[in-house]
Amino acid sequence: MTKSLIQAKFAFKFGNQSMETKTERQKLNRIKAVLAETGHTGKWLAKQLGKDPVTVSK
Repeated sequence: MTKSLIQAKFAFKFGNQSMETKTERQKLNRIKAVLAETGHTGKWLAKQLGKDPVTVSK
């Protein structure tokens, strides 16, 4: 299966949401790094944001 076909199937399944860009992944990695540097967990962040921990871990 070609990359464009996979992307087309992804777009069909999830609507017009685009796939993650490199910048978006880097931002998520930065959040993980800051949590590690400060000694906090994803569970702590979820509580601060008023979100479910599963939502924050994605």
